Amino acid sequence: MNHDRILILDFGSQVTQLIARRIREAHVYCEVHSCDVSDGFIKEFKPSGIVLSGSHMSAYEESTDRAPKAVFEIGVPVLGICYGMQTMAEQLGGKVESGAQREFGYAEVREHGHTKLLKNISDFTDKDGKSYLKVWMSHGDKVTEMPPGFKLMCSTPTCPIAGMADEERGFYAVQFHPEVTHTEKGREILETFVLKICKANPDWVMGNFAQEAVEKIRHQVGKDEVILGLSGGVDSSVTAALIHRAIGDQLTCVFVDNGLLRLHEREQVAQTFRDNMGMKLIVVDASDRFMDALSGVTDPEAKRKIIGRLFVEVFQEEAEKLPFIRSQIRADYESLTGFILNLGSSGFLSASDSILAIKKALALDELICDGQLPQNSWHSARQYWELARQYASLGERESMYENLTLAARAAKAFESRPETQCYTSLLLGTVTEKAHDYETDDSRPLPEILRDKWLSSPAFDAYRKEAEFQHFLDSITK
Repeated sequence: MNHDRILILDFGSQVTQLIARRIREAHVYCEVHSCDVSDGFIKEFKPSGIVLSGSHMSAYEESTDRAPKAVFEIGVPVLGICYGMQTMAEQLGGKVESGAQREFGYAEVREHGHTKLLKNISDFTDKDGKSYLKVWMSHGDKVTEMPPGFKLMCSTPTCPIAGMADEERGFYAVQFHPEVTHTEKGREILETFVLKICKANPDWVMGNFAQEAVEKIRHQVGKDEVILGLSGGVDSSVTAALIHRAIGDQLTCVFVDNGLLRLHEREQVAQTFRDNMGMKLIVVDASDRFMDALSGVTDPEAKRKIIGRLFVEVFQEEAEKLPFIRSQIRADYESLTGFILNLGSSGFLSASDSILAIKKALALDELICDGQLPQNSWHSARQYWELARQYASLGERESMYENLTLAARAAKAFESRPETQCYTSLLLGTVTEKAHDYETDDSRPLPEILRDKWLSSPAFDAYRKEAEFQHFLDSITK
């Protein structure tokens, strides 16, 4: 079932999940995602509205996280809370400064302007008929100048701009936290934003989530098989239960005992998931391996990385033992090598075929280097070389940069493999020759333009330090 959705962007607040809880209690579906998601993600998510959470950061610092530009460009209502208000102000042309006095705890904010967000919402009225809200504040910085188009929505004596709104664009922001229970009308404020301003349909119920998730998983997986790393924690356990309900024996779980578990935890996990729930469960005792790797290590971050790396390694080793994983690796290998060898012996390649072929070749090379395929998987190094050489010889001027870039990647792959080392200089020579063959509408020759692009491309950070590749770059600009 399709639901209207609210997107919550998390800037690191300790109470971001409370925002989600309040919205879900209003029977509206929402998801919490990191504030650094891409513009494309936001557009694809198609939210009915967006909430920007609080944070410990300062909006005026250069290193601070910002809301993606799409937040303010896709035409949906936005609510900024605490830091979310500050980054909204900063990004849209306002000003944020450090406050002389930090506010933390109970506060009474005066309402101004009769905005849609606070319409008919107040806790008390003073003798002059002014409406107030009882709220919870937690901030040191504050907005000192509103962006163009905004009007004042509420204030306190120490925070003159405690709320602002641009109702024409549907942008609202409050310095206090409506998600916590200490803000007595907080639930009503969030419901007003979600139901009346975003006009989200309240048709989502938490009790229906499991069944919807099961149906979605079943449709997505189809007849395929799934392998899951099971830690015994809440996240992986719930995931395992949902997937197992959806596809049954098509799921295989792997539980890795790293020697750092609670007493009898391994036995409890096995009993719960294998004995009681009937799941296919592989239990791996890798405790000695983890203890050996952690021996003598005192830095917590180093320990975390060692544990994470070993868990992935053990999981992959166990996964590769499963018949359906081994058959998939073999199928990928046969498909890639067959595709590449056929193209390599077919003479001149079209641009589309060559681009696809070289990408498949590099993907296969990564499988070999990762140990997922035997070192002799390339039956014919000459075919690999011929493929890349023809690829570098393509005649489409507009794709020349991409062609030479991927050809250079192939050259680096050759260099790392004994059976193809002899082709590295030959390939670079072909690329050099082809670069000189082209004329452009630019006043500079194509080799010089390509060299500039290479030197400014992050993709070539590793290559530009290599003496041979630097020599190649120099050669095409002489």
